[in-house]
Amino acid sequence: MDALPHDEWRVSQMIHYNHSLGPEQWILMNLWFDKYLKGESIDIPKVANSELLVDQEAGTATYTVTPDRAEELTSLDVYYTHDPNPKSRFWIHAKATKKEGTWSTELPVRDHLPLIVFANCRYPLGEEREAFQSKTSEFTMTSDAEVHLPETIDATLLHAEAAPRDVFSDFDSDGFRDWGFGTRGGITTYLFRDSRMAVPGPEEKMKITLTAPRERLSFRFRILKNSYITGVKEPTANYSASMTLPATGRQEVILSASDFREGGETEMADWSNISAFTLEIYDGEAKQNLHFTEEENRNIYSKIEWVR
Repeated sequence: MDALPHDEWRVSQMIHYNHSLGPEQWILMNLWFDKYLKGESIDIPKVANSELLVDQEAGTATYTVTPDRAEELTSLDVYYTHDPNPKSRFWIHAKATKKEGTWSTELPVRDHLPLIVFANCRYPLGEEREAFQSKTSEFTMTSDAEVHLPETIDATLLHAEAAPRDVFSDFDSDGFRDWGFGTRGGITTYLFRDSRMAVPGPEEKMKITLTAPRERLSFRFRILKNSYITGVKEPTANYSASMTLPATGRQEVILSASDFREGGETEMADWSNISAFTLEIYDGEAKQNLHFTEEENRNIYSKIEWVR
């Protein structure tokens, strides 16, 4: 974008999923086409102004972002990463404080690792519109990225400060903030690449709390290993586990690493080198996956935790 000879560009980034568009990105693209191809009178907000001030000695940075037409925003989310690998990085959500139309947040700066940060600004459409995958009444615009690059980068330090975590994902409190909507209806996350989270031991199990809306739904869990991870030379592997829950209502599913199998045969040895984790629910009667972009499916999953 910096190479363009003008400022008439916009980005709408779908976080946590590659090669796809969510409803909020699809809508902005259509607004752009309507404005510049159809010639319709549409006033699209400008790219937000942002700044990153780094205090290397203190190990902190201050990020500020001022969106265009800030009074119209329905929400603003700040994401950052220290991962120099763009193919496998996980974007960490940061809380930002609003004051007079500007959002700001303090971020950690780490030795020999970059700091990359941007904001997703969500604007109202004024009406609900049909989009690619479901409907939406909002569209998302992404700020320009602010980047701090140290003189030397050592990617082996990325997980040096990682600590064990009991809760992998809390849907009740965070919704799908750390997940992306897949084209097959499921949700995918790169949370295993979160530089703050230590890899669970092979003896630890994943406890998934969910509410089955009806009987005989097939809950499917997929893991992609070794894909684009820095320093990992093992071949890419796809593991899956599935089960059909006979009852409705709130219940818990416990999964060990060995419950995931490649090709239905080879058991997964541990939780290391996981690139992506996907949740899907198949409805045999309708012969299709449930789509998590649909409102009625947004509260099926409650929490994913680690237990022994």
